[in-house]
Amino acid sequence: MPRLARALCLCALTLLLFTLTARSQLVIQSPHDVAFNPSNPQQHAHDMTAPSYDQAPASPGPKLTECLTVERKLSLFYEYVREVAPVMKRIMSSTEQTTLLVPVNQAIIALPHKPHQDPADAISVSEAGAKSNAERFVMAHTVTTTIPWPIDVSRPITYPSMLGPHHRITFRREGDDVRVDPGNVKVLAMKEASNGRVVYLDGTVPY
Repeated sequence: MPRLARALCLCALTLLLFTLTARSQLVIQSPHDVAFNPSNPQQHAHDMTAPSYDQAPASPGPKLTECLTVERKLSLFYEYVREVAPVMKRIMSSTEQTTLLVPVNQAIIALPHKPHQDPADAISVSEAGAKSNAERFVMAHTVTTTIPWPIDVSRPITYPSMLGPHHRITFRREGDDVRVDPGNVKVLAMKEASNGRVVYLDGTVPY
């Protein structure tokens, strides 16, 4: 009996040790518990590129309408744009690309007559006439493509405006400035949108 008891105790002890060893090998670590090792670049690369399913996809950026809405210095031009349905449709589109040549507010205020007025009679103008004048003004400052930027102005580059093939916008360099013809208008800045570009001008383009 003493021998049998000792044998049973040894068997029980062996079984217990085996069980504890097996359980320690089956412990699974959570990925969040893995310590970052700065000497292991592969681990770092994996951590940085692993997708996060809790994050929303990146935004494609604001549309032209949003760019005009938030920029106070372009508010006067945007008031005219809102009255021109074909241009509004383009700048709200997700598929059509457009470049807007936008005179800043000060440039519009400095005009001898407002864009919707007739030069010959700036005091009285019919509603239909005002609408037509505003439409021509906006279309003369709209190009139906996205111009590349920075634009290569080592030689003049020309694009037709929405006003028609007879009215063309030319970008050229003059000293350190980029200028637009007709009008020799200075380009102040450029803002990119998901459906085109806004080019800030310090004057208006003749049409």
